[in-house]
Amino acid sequence: MTDQQSETIEISEQIRDKKKDVRFSTREYVAEYLINKFNADAFYIPLDYQRNFVWTDVDCSYFIESVLIGLPIPYMFFADAEDGRTEIVDGAQRMNALVNFARGDLTLCNLDILTSVNGKTYSELPIEVQRRFDNASFRVVYLEEGTTFDVRQEIFRRINSSGKQLKSQEIRRGSMGGDFTKLVSELSKDPLFIKLAPLSETARKHYDDMELVTRFFAYADGYPDFEGYKDRVASYLDEYTNRMNIELAESPDKRNELVARFKEMLEYVEKCLGDRGFKKTPTGKTTPHARFEAIAVGVAVALSEDKDLSRKDMSWVDCEEFQTLVRSDSANVKAKLKARIDFVANKLKAER
Repeated sequence: MTDQQSETIEISEQIRDKKKDVRFSTREYVAEYLINKFNADAFYIPLDYQRNFVWTDVDCSYFIESVLIGLPIPYMFFADAEDGRTEIVDGAQRMNALVNFARGDLTLCNLDILTSVNGKTYSELPIEVQRRFDNASFRVVYLEEGTTFDVRQEIFRRINSSGKQLKSQEIRRGSMGGDFTKLVSELSKDPLFIKLAPLSETARKHYDDMELVTRFFAYADGYPDFEGYKDRVASYLDEYTNRMNIELAESPDKRNELVARFKEMLEYVEKCLGDRGFKKTPTGKTTPHARFEAIAVGVAVALSEDKDLSRKDMSWVDCEEFQTLVRSDSANVKAKLKARIDFVANKLKAER
C-alpha cells in the first residue's frame, strides 16, 4: 500500500468517525407553532451557549419584514434536551424577534420595503397579514438524541464565526461551558466590580464584563512569563478557559480561592482609588481593557507577595508614563502587557 493510499484511508476513517457524532434531520415549522412552543417552554434558549438578546428593534424589524415578504431565512438549529424539551442551539435572535412581535412588544420601524407597516405592531396589521406571518415557514436542522453537548457547542461556535460577528467572550461563553465559565459569569455581576469597572449597556450585552474577569485570572496566573501567549488575546484566553474548566471540575475547592483573589483585588483597588476604580478619569463611564489589566493584575501581584499590603497613594495612575503604558496601540504585545503590570506592581511594592 502506498503512502497516498494510507493517507486516503486515514482521512476517510476520520471523516466517518466524526460523522457518527452528528445525527440530524431537517424539519419545517410555521411561525405560530414555534411561538406557541416557545411560550409553553417546550422550546427554550439554553444559557450555556447563547448570548443576551442583542438585536435592536431595527434588526428585529428587518427580520420580520423578511418573513412577511417571503425572503429566505437561514436554518435554525434545534436539539433534543435530556428533559424532553427542545434546545434552540442557534436561532435565539430570530426566535425572540418572532415571539416579541407576536405578543406586541415590537413596533416595526425603519423599513425600506414595507414602508406602510412602519409604526405598527402585530395586532395593528390587517388580519390577512397576521395570517401570512403566522403561517410563515422556517427550516430547522434538528440535532437528534445522541448528538453530544460538545458537538452542539462546536456547531454554535462555527455558525457564529461569521455573519454578525460575535465578540471573543461571546464565543467563549457559548462554546466553552464549564465551572470556570460559570464562575466568571457570577463574578462579573459582583456589585463592587460593576461599580469600579463601569461598562456601556452594549458592552455588557456582549459580555465585556466577563472578558475583563477572564483577563484578570488568565494574566494574573500567567504573570510574569505568560507562557504560550503569542500576542493573540483570544487564543490565550480560550486555552486558559478550557484548562480552568477542567481544573475546577476536578478540584471544586479551588473555586473559593479564585473568588477570594478577585474580591481582595477589588477591595484593595477601592481602598486606594475609591469610586474611580479602573476608569480613565474620575467621571468616566467605561473601563479600558489595558488600564483594567494593569491595575487589577498589578494589584494582585503585589497582594500575592504581601497580603497585608497597606493603603497606597495611587495618584500615579494619572502620570504620563502610566498613560503611555495603557494606550491601546499595540497593547496586546506581550512586552507591553508585562510592562504595564510591572509598573503597577513595582509602584505598590516600592512604597511598603
